[in-house]
Amino acid sequence: MDSQGVCHGEFATPPVSILLGLLFWAVIGVTFSWLTRSLRLRFVVPLVFLTIFVAPLIVYSLLHIFGIEPEITGP
Repeated sequence: MDSQGVCHGEFATPPVSILLGLLFWAVIGVTFSWLTRSLRLRFVVPLVFLTIFVAPLIVYSLLHIFGIEPEITGP
């Protein structure tokens, strides 16, 4: 953390990031299945693709509002 209170280090270690990712998609899955339990399959399938695309964008935007800029890195 520098003198202005900005942290330039990692937000989470790789194991914590994996756990948070799994937890994120588990919550999305449970919420989606609960909200769409009474809809027909022809409505649910397009909603699945929309949810998979929009959910990470919303989380990224919310994190950005709080000053957290996630950087996706991989092997």
